[in-house]
Amino acid sequence: MEEHQLSRSFRTLTRLHRGIVTNYLEIYGLYPGQPRLLFIIDENAGITLSRLVQLSDQTKEAVSVSIRRLEEKGYILRVRNPLDQRERFLYLSVKGKETADIIHAEFHRINDAMFEPLNSSEKEVLMGMFERMTIRLDAFN
Repeated sequence: MEEHQLSRSFRTLTRLHRGIVTNYLEIYGLYPGQPRLLFIIDENAGITLSRLVQLSDQTKEAVSVSIRRLEEKGYILRVRNPLDQRERFLYLSVKGKETADIIHAEFHRINDAMFEPLNSSEKEVLMGMFERMTIRLDAFN
């Protein structure tokens, strides 16, 4: 099998997965990338924007835009630091927490469906391949 066929198959799989996720997120008015921010804030209540940028591996500008949109939609709350009025802490609102939990469960359902045809040894082999490919692309970068 030629590498371009493997690459095409991989792109098809990732495009299909992304399409399913994107369509699902539209129900909540969210974009890909925003759920990850919700999950990080959920796990780190009171996180600052600068720390969120570090944990998300996104640019400060992209995170700032997403946070503004998430706040406008009522998913997150910004609370001023009483000791430093320039700094704000980020929290999920009740709506944000409920939505993050629902989306997290749906992501698991989607991924379970994707990997269901594979047995445990095939999953281990695939994981090893993903790790090797990731290492190679990290070195390439």
